[in-house]
Amino acid sequence: MIIFSYLGAEIPEYAYLNAVNTQIRFPSLDVGMIVSNQNNARRIEKLGIHPFVYRTEVNDSLFSQMTADRRNFRSGFWRYTLERLFSLESSFSQGENSIVHVESDVVLLNGFEKMNYQGMRTSWLKHKQNEDSAAVFHIGSKNDFEEFNDHLKRHLRQNPNLSEMQILSRLRAEESSKFGFLPSISSDGEISRDGHNLNNNIAFDPAVLGMWLFGSDPRNHFGFTKKFILNGEKNTEAFDINFELDVEKPNVYLGLEANVVSLHVHTKDKKVFQDPYEAIRIQLNSKRKVPEFSPSIFIEVYQEFAKRRKKTAFFLSLLGLYKPINFIRKTISDFGR
Repeated sequence: MIIFSYLGAEIPEYAYLNAVNTQIRFPSLDVGMIVSNQNNARRIEKLGIHPFVYRTEVNDSLFSQMTADRRNFRSGFWRYTLERLFSLESSFSQGENSIVHVESDVVLLNGFEKMNYQGMRTSWLKHKQNEDSAAVFHIGSKNDFEEFNDHLKRHLRQNPNLSEMQILSRLRAEESSKFGFLPSISSDGEISRDGHNLNNNIAFDPAVLGMWLFGSDPRNHFGFTKKFILNGEKNTEAFDINFELDVEKPNVYLGLEANVVSLHVHTKDKKVFQDPYEAIRIQLNSKRKVPEFSPSIFIEVYQEFAKRRKKTAFFLSLLGLYKPINFIRKTISDFGR
């Protein structure tokens, strides 16, 4: 079963659209969504998506040691990104045997249904040197989940301010016999492969390709969306993206090497989730590198800083001064000890 999860009070429209259109594109696969209240569960059930309800309060004590700044950021963003991994328990408790968890802003593409998970270890996506991605995450059994869950909680107790990307990377490094990764697109356009994984003609996007096409989350850049730029990493011209259209369905290929079966897009534009192929075509035809600006998101970001009483940090960050000043402060503080 494909499992989406959204643990906020209200599910945004793009997340509904993604789940529903995934079911339409892959009618042979079951699609479910984990939510944190009954109202959301009733709505997704009416849309033909199987609901799973997870009670977030069961892990309140586990997240109580997280710094107040991280707890309050974007109404619990850091907590929920980690807690959605814990929430997978609700699908296994209702009898599911094998699941593929997909983040709500990940679009699945043709070829995904051909992935063979039989006998595979618990696996997610390899991203950067010290960060992995849970954009697509396979767990083969309830026992496998419980083992993963124990390791996840151990790391969170040791350091409650780690992100889920950092924890996943550490788990894979520590327990390589238990945890692996799916074929993952790296920042230079190459594909990282796990020696245990035999799906050689398939590739998943941890974030690289989706962000290149549609830009990173504009909330992280004060309302600006930069496309066809890889956040200062290697030149994006390394990407050779082709479309092969046959009579029945389009496929997306990265060069001639692999069928791309997922895009981690970060955008919340509903058009992308309604018809991802058309959205990709539009982006490739435009190749517009000029940053796009959203005044409403700029205001939203300011209000978030203001709510946390960090207006000064907002303006310093906007001017690119916050991190240098913070570094100097920390250096002076460490020197004075």
